[in-house]
Amino acid sequence: MRTMFKIHIFVFFALLGCSSGQPDKGRASSALQDSSPRVYDVRPISPADMFLMSPQFSSDGKAILATGEKFKGLFLLTMDGRVSRIAGDDISGWQARFEGDRIVAFDNSRDPVVLSPPEYKVARGAPLVSEYPKVFQKDDSIILDDGAKEIVISPGNDKFYLPVLSPRKDAVVFEGLNTGIYIYDIGSKKTLHIGRGNHPSWLSDGSGILYDISEDDGVKIISSDIYLALRDGRKFKLTDTRDLKEMMPVASPDMGLVAFESDGQIFTGHLEIFGAR
Repeated sequence: MRTMFKIHIFVFFALLGCSSGQPDKGRASSALQDSSPRVYDVRPISPADMFLMSPQFSSDGKAILATGEKFKGLFLLTMDGRVSRIAGDDISGWQARFEGDRIVAFDNSRDPVVLSPPEYKVARGAPLVSEYPKVFQKDDSIILDDGAKEIVISPGNDKFYLPVLSPRKDAVVFEGLNTGIYIYDIGSKKTLHIGRGNHPSWLSDGSGILYDISEDDGVKIISSDIYLALRDGRKFKLTDTRDLKEMMPVASPDMGLVAFESDGQIFTGHLEIFGAR
């Protein structure tokens, strides 16, 4: 009888050890689950009847920049749900970002513009700081310019686009049309193939990226979830929901929050990644 009891205990803990680490909705997480990366306490911060996408945290993490449908216009969201339009449709939200308290964006002619608080008036043709290294897309390849020479850092088996330097400027993340996401380490010159995914964004310390993996029915997105990939190659699924299509995830500067878009609405959630790092 004691032998059977020991077997049952062993099986119980073996099954517990195989847990995915993702907490069930409405249930407290175990100590094991709490050590796993996760997103929790998700809530909307923009109206459901107002289409917004491509969120970006402000430098202090207290506001979120977003753009409208087809990347038209710029909107500023506060954590208590207030939304203000700070630029019209002549300003594109494509790759708009915060630099300190300024917002750097582009107009419809792809000329740079800068919006400064508190009025966020548009300064057209504003000079942007030129720093090395630089990365850019050219002829379906990703080019790294270190100030002395330009080198191709993408492999030759796909069409590559959207390179982004890490915050510490020691790595580049980019996407392949068919092969997914890659991270190139500038120091070691090694490339890490993350695989399937879209919309990668760097964690503020450069230790990894957030991204999404979506499913479609040939016409529209039917599901999407957020993933974390670290530069050592480990990957984690952070969400697994049926009611939300989490896309375009970004982490706050302190890496304590995540913002994302689902069906044209901006959401935030608490982000825990310390157990993986």
